[in-house]
Amino acid sequence: MNTCIVCDSIMEEGVVDWLKVCSNCRLRKAIASIDSSGGEHKIGWDDDSARALDSIRNSVADKVISALEQFNPLSGLQLLDVGCGPGWFLRAAAKRGAQVTGIEPDTRLA
Repeated sequence: MNTCIVCDSIMEEGVVDWLKVCSNCRLRKAIASIDSSGGEHKIGWDDDSARALDSIRNSVADKVISALEQFNPLSGLQLLDVGCGPGWFLRAAAKRGAQVTGIEPDTRLA
């Protein structure tokens, strides 16, 4: 049985089969499988997968931005994110007033 590493409660299936959510503390955990032919982590990336992780990544980006703002307000600062993916971090920074630019070289992630 899969239990939560934080509170030892049962991990339930999330929006997609590889995303588990703790029934008690709501911790989210992605379960990756290993592809025996190539040894790569294989998580099917489709629209449901992207939506399932979107709220998690937005939340994490907001927390990182909040931590950074303890040292320096972002309002008016210019921020470059290289390898930005679909821009979760940039959206969070822009909400706080930063002028943002993102570069994602991998067209599959942009």
